[in-house]
Amino acid sequence: MLLRRLTSSSADTTDEGPFVLGYAMCFGLMGVLFAHCFIYFTKFPNDRAWIRVLVDVVLLLETLITIFALHGFWVGVTDHNSDLSSIVTAGVGG
Repeated sequence: MLLRRLTSSSADTTDEGPFVLGYAMCFGLMGVLFAHCFIYFTKFPNDRAWIRVLVDVVLLLETLITIFALHGFWVGVTDHNSDLSSIVTAGVGG
């Protein structure tokens, strides 16, 4: 059973729930981060420069992580016929 499932080429959508939930949370939390950064930069424009740079760096890194997650989601949906679990076994670019 397990060997047949590992070698099967058909898209099995029974294990896609955690992936979809994870991607939705990632994109939703990115919106929350943007809102928090917007509020921070409008409410505290006179903070120390190193604190503002730190917030900018965190926002940049989180944006890159979200872009990579979006790429993995796109590859799983388009190239692997909506089999999101295939990106775990094939790698993000595969």
